Amino acid sequence: MDVKVTAGEKLTINLMVAAAGVVIVWDSQSLQGGSAYFPLTVGLALIILSVMSAIHLLRHFIGSKTSEASLPHGIAGLLLALLYLWSAQSIGFITSALWFLPLMAVLGGERRWRFIVGITLCFALLVWLVFGLVFAQTMPPELIFGEVG
Repeated sequence: MDVKVTAGEKLTINLMVAAAGVVIVWDSQSLQGGSAYFPLTVGLALIILSVMSAIHLLRHFIGSKTSEASLPHGIAGLLLALLYLWSAQSIGFITSALWFLPLMAVLGGERRWRFIVGITLCFALLVWLVFGLVFAQTMPPELIFGEVG
């Protein structure tokens, strides 16, 4: 993707992603016990990374154009993230990541399908290992494990 966007557009996307992180953190408060750790971690990561990106943008790129995703791509990504949040509550976080991550990669310009599939499966396995085994936290029911009916 070789699209030039203004610093203002990138800042708008950063603010929208940070706002999505706030919504995720707020929504994680409604989950029971250890089930809240994964969305809380994702939400906090979105907020922190968006703020860091905005600070970097404000320091270095005011008035210039960058090779980042365009505003329509940013909005499409946020809509996909909202759909991910909705589906994660009904079919599980890991199950939802199996469709969400490939779509976000394609939206971002990635076309190597083996790479996309590999990263998606590694992410799902890593989440299951870290939260399910290492932290011994109960994950919400997952469709891929036959726990959602």
